[in-house]
Amino acid sequence: MLFGVTVLGLAALSPLANALATPRATVCNGHAELCSRNYANVTYIGSHDSYAIDTDVLDLSSNQDTSITAQLNLGVRMLQSQAHLSGSTLELCHTSHARDMAAMNFASLSEILMDQQYDSQTFLSPRFLIMACHGNRLRGSLQSYLTTVKSWLDANPNEVLTLLITNGDAISISEYWVPAFTNANIIQYTYVPPSSTSGKTGWPTLGEMIDAGTRLVVFMDYNSDTSVAPYILPEFNYVWETPYDVTDSSFPCSVDRGTSSSMLMINHFLDLDILGIDIPDRSAGSTTNSEASILANAYGCLSLNSGDAPTFVLLDWVDKGAAITAANYLNGLS
Repeated sequence: MLFGVTVLGLAALSPLANALATPRATVCNGHAELCSRNYANVTYIGSHDSYAIDTDVLDLSSNQDTSITAQLNLGVRMLQSQAHLSGSTLELCHTSHARDMAAMNFASLSEILMDQQYDSQTFLSPRFLIMACHGNRLRGSLQSYLTTVKSWLDANPNEVLTLLITNGDAISISEYWVPAFTNANIIQYTYVPPSSTSGKTGWPTLGEMIDAGTRLVVFMDYNSDTSVAPYILPEFNYVWETPYDVTDSSFPCSVDRGTSSSMLMINHFLDLDILGIDIPDRSAGSTTNSEASILANAYGCLSLNSGDAPTFVLLDWVDKGAAITAANYLNGLS
């Protein structure tokens, strides 16, 4: 009889025992204070064209200096990328229109100048040189990129990360995107929100996402298909953006895509307009990514964002400036 009471007692207590045994995140994205914040109520630094990496100043198609892993280790918590088909493989690159680019896969201006297939008249065109440098240099497969991200998530179990993917070519989700995610073994980390989630509302806390192991949010700007891949979310159901390819360093705030009731992503990367082509302004990286510049942009959007700080701040050259300091300030952290 006593044995029976003991068993019943343990059975009654088992939910409590299970709860006590479940690990609870105490530090989330580097700060205990963020564990109780919902996902939409945190400011994350993002890397624009995170895959376009090169320290060569003559590579006008690069946007970052450091590897994906190094960017994440710096504190970047959103990685933006775009992929296009090269044969049957999803490759990371700026554009699929290789036929419109006179040189599609050169590493730098010096390689273009060494190539003999272009006549001297072509070389007399500065626009050709700019387009060739800013063209379709392949940066590796999407699957390899996702595998790198997955390895970092494995090694950093208390971090919530966001991917933002561009699919402007409407490449089949089932035929190409799902296999890349599946082969990278990263789907296990993805978060699928309930149907009641929209914009800023209905998101779990960072602590809840970490505890559940679903700490990767994936957005796709256009042509997602949640019936095939529910973990690839249509960006503009949840996010609004300021204009991109901005050449005005004051970054005037306006709604470019999405609706202002959603989470705000400020496109805080500065371009140079050279002969009608927008080129990343590497020389201004430290100033653009300064705390003062980022905060000014965030404050300039307050009236359009219900008085809230941006959820995402997308940058070129994430290793320059003081982006993490600015994010900590916007998150109310010391």
